[in-house]
Amino acid sequence: LGCKTHYENHQSELPIALKHTVQHNLGATLNNLERHDEALPYWLDTLEWSRETGNQHSTALALLNLGAYYLNQNQPDKAFEYVTETLEIATQIEYSICIIGAMISLGRYYAQRDQIDEALKILHEVEPRVKKAGDKHDQICVTKLFSDIYRKRGDFEKALEYFEAYHEYESIQHDHTLNPRIKALEIIHRAEQVQKEKELYQMRSEALQRELAERERTEHEYLERERLQIALDKEHELN
Repeated sequence: LGCKTHYENHQSELPIALKHTVQHNLGATLNNLERHDEALPYWLDTLEWSRETGNQHSTALALLNLGAYYLNQNQPDKAFEYVTETLEIATQIEYSICIIGAMISLGRYYAQRDQIDEALKILHEVEPRVKKAGDKHDQICVTKLFSDIYRKRGDFEKALEYFEAYHEYESIQHDHTLNPRIKALEIIHRAEQVQKEKELYQMRSEALQRELAERERTEHEYLERERLQIALDKEHELN
């Protein structure tokens, strides 16, 4: 990551609040790339700063990320501490993103502990919130969790229902991710076509200029021959 190297070389020059915003974004990027261990120090540092400054929103977000990290590491008990504190703070400040994230993480926690009823209860509570928010990533997470939990419970009809919903959301998300790439390729293709058309026009323009120059030269030679012929005719008449 070029931005990671640039940040590490220049982090001392950044205002403290901007520094931790960058750290959060770097942590999220590394986490999305499944480089979880590299993301961890950024989130821990951001959490420490957020607590010191009393920034509740940043604190909730850092706690949420740390809870998700430990769930990914199959350490549910450690994750539970971060997730429950996230939910407590996010509820106090009405931070919807973190409330939803924490409830999904609690569903994951109970699923990892094979506490099926508790997992389903929390997921059914968060499901309408997720639908209202319309975040495709959260919709994918929730429907996949439902499908896995119902399959584990032996309710294959419900598992299939949620798996089909999960597949639909994932396809939409894939299309949204793919569309900008397609558009970028179309722009590149169009730019190449424009450049080719420009070069073709330039070639035609140069050919036309050469043709006009040739015509001008031919006409000039013709006029010069005519002028000489007229001069010769006059000289002949005088003689």
